[in-house]
Amino acid sequence: MLVFTLGCWQSAQAFTAGTSPPGGPETQLPSDVSNVKNGPEFVAAFANPSVRYLRISSPEVNVLFSDWGSGDFKPPLVLKRDIVIEGNPEMPYWPTINLRDAPGVVRMAHNVTMTVRHVFASGFRDNPTRAPGLDFLLPTLQGEIAYLLVGPAAGNISLCFPNDFQILDFGLLEQMGRPSMFPGRNEIRYNESQCWPQKTRVVDLAAEGADYDITRDMNTPNGLMIHLMNLTLFCDAVVDPKCLKKGEPLVCYLEARKKYLALRTLLLVVAGLLAVAGWRRCRQQRRGKVYEDSDGEGARCGAIPCRGDDDTKNVEPQKAAAPVIKRDEQTGVTFGEDHELHAVRHEQKLSAPAAAGLNAGKGADLPAREKSLDGGGTPKDAPGKKEPSQLLAAVADDEATEELKTIAPKNGDAVEDGSSGTEPPTVELLPVVLGKGGFGRVVEGLYGGRRVAVKLLASDVPFEVLQQQKADSMPNNFLKSFEQEMQACIAA
Repeated sequence: MLVFTLGCWQSAQAFTAGTSPPGGPETQLPSDVSNVKNGPEFVAAFANPSVRYLRISSPEVNVLFSDWGSGDFKPPLVLKRDIVIEGNPEMPYWPTINLRDAPGVVRMAHNVTMTVRHVFASGFRDNPTRAPGLDFLLPTLQGEIAYLLVGPAAGNISLCFPNDFQILDFGLLEQMGRPSMFPGRNEIRYNESQCWPQKTRVVDLAAEGADYDITRDMNTPNGLMIHLMNLTLFCDAVVDPKCLKKGEPLVCYLEARKKYLALRTLLLVVAGLLAVAGWRRCRQQRRGKVYEDSDGEGARCGAIPCRGDDDTKNVEPQKAAAPVIKRDEQTGVTFGEDHELHAVRHEQKLSAPAAAGLNAGKGADLPAREKSLDGGGTPKDAPGKKEPSQLLAAVADDEATEELKTIAPKNGDAVEDGSSGTEPPTVELLPVVLGKGGFGRVVEGLYGGRRVAVKLLASDVPFEVLQQQKADSMPNNFLKSFEQEMQACIAA
């Protein structure tokens, strides 16, 4: 499934390659053009009344919801001028713009036109609406009309209704009639060859825009006149047609969304762990293989000891043993500061997910937080399939209960308890911070002589949710935070 998803994403990117407009007068920058390369620049240019051409000049631009409130204005922003959002024609492919499903941050004034072209968009429509539109646009004021022109362009939607429902919606639009200001004939092509769950090509479609009103379970006009031309849409997932035959569309949509979010969480966790572990392993191999130090200091992985100095007989990871997490405890200081460390020891029974996501506070709160961890493990009679939380603890045995040992050396000397052959492999936390997210930091560690990334959670809530197999109810901001941290680790 992971390979399938990545392959489809690459195919979508290939779709945009080489499709930028040809050179000529259009490639010359007008005086009122603004090249943007990130979210804050996008919002600043959008709010600048002198900018009429907003040109995406970076391979990917992510516009966070917080970006819309970071300037001198507060949303909603009232757009009183015509504006063009387009990919830079000098790029070899259409850039990606992710609007992050920002809800209602812009309102178009009367008779204003917004044009979107030569971009691959995502995060622009994330609700049960079955009518064309953009989520970041609010309805116009009563009696006012604005215009939205899209294409040529492409984009992906996280969850779509199947083609049968799209054809039904298209029929309803046909009955309403094509707006007179857009002459021509509506044409949409379904079921085109694809590796995505669903792909639709809008050759030409003009219609009145509408947004979903959840209180009345119906679409309501939003005052936008929309014209789509040469627009290709990819779907990450499709609502189950069997459910739609016997249930309400909204109920089926919400059920499908629940399953989709759970799968997305699982894929995100697996992809992040595999990418980080693979990158760390390649980095270690470049530094050199495991060798015996000529001074007798013991086995090392590059410049980093694989195990404590007292145990150099076996540096290979032991079979299926529960890991022991060791960390250098620092009271009142942050990682990386040059202070004397004092030996502190804490022992606590932890489940596999808890060991993988060891709680971490700041400063003196660390010991107290570790003592308060809940020791609930995975029941032995649990279903056979792997939970996302078990995948997070990839180094742990499924039914094992871990012992957490927090041992901090004094004056830099390593401390080990029980160097017998039955000692489980250790996860040693290093004072190297790889990322700092809203739910806890990611630090570097050693496991079996290999560098790994260890997520230290400041809260048990996300892992409790995963253990209960309710990933769909996980806070969305946690998912985004975790994704950003994994991306930062990979790019480090």
